[in-house]
Amino acid sequence: MIATIQPTNHKVLAFLELLASHLKLYETTDKGAYFHDQGQCFLEFVPLNLTGHAEDHFHSVHLQSMWVPPRYRGNGYARRALRTVMQCADEAGVVVLAIANPFELSKRGTTFYDDREVFLTAEGLYYPVDFRQKQAKQRERFAELRMKNVDVRIGDRQRVHRRDCFVYIPLEIDVSFRRRLGSRVIAARGLDKKKCE
Repeated sequence: MIATIQPTNHKVLAFLELLASHLKLYETTDKGAYFHDQGQCFLEFVPLNLTGHAEDHFHSVHLQSMWVPPRYRGNGYARRALRTVMQCADEAGVVVLAIANPFELSKRGTTFYDDREVFLTAEGLYYPVDFRQKQAKQRERFAELRMKNVDVRIGDRQRVHRRDCFVYIPLEIDVSFRRRLGSRVIAARGLDKKKCE
C-alpha cells in the first residue's frame, strides 16, 4: 500500500514502513499516508523536496497535519507521536518538515462520527480563535524536541511565516543534501522561547 505514494524512493518508503510498525497506517493515497496512535493522535505525511534540487525529493517528508481529538489533549500524545516520528526519521535517514499551523476539526455539520474519517476528509476544518497562542505553543514544542527552524515558503503566508517552519534532521543523511539544506536552516538549535512568541 505504501509503495503507491508518488514520487518517492526507498528512503521515504523505509520511513513510512518504520512508522507503520509503531503507529497504525489507516489510509494511503498517491500523495501521502495517514497514521494514528490508537486514535489519540492523527498524522498525515507527504513526500517533499525541501531544497528544490530534483534528487532531494527522496530525502524529506512533510508532516502535513497532526491532530489530537479534544478529549485526548493535554496528555502528551502529540509529543509521544513526534518522538516516534523522529526515531523513525533517524533510522531511515529522512528529514521531517513540520509547520506550526494549528487547526481544529469538528464533526458538526458533517456526516462523520469516526475521528479517522474526520481527519481524513478535513471537512470540518477551521482555525481556532486563539490561533496565535496555539501556534506559539506548537513552535515551542518543536524547538523543545530539537527541531530546527528552516526557511521554506509553504502554506498560507498570512498565517504561516518562516519562524513557524521546523525540520528534524537526523544525523545520518546524505552529506550533499545536508549541505544544501544547511543554507535554509535559520537557528542551529531551534528557537528560544522569546523568539517563539
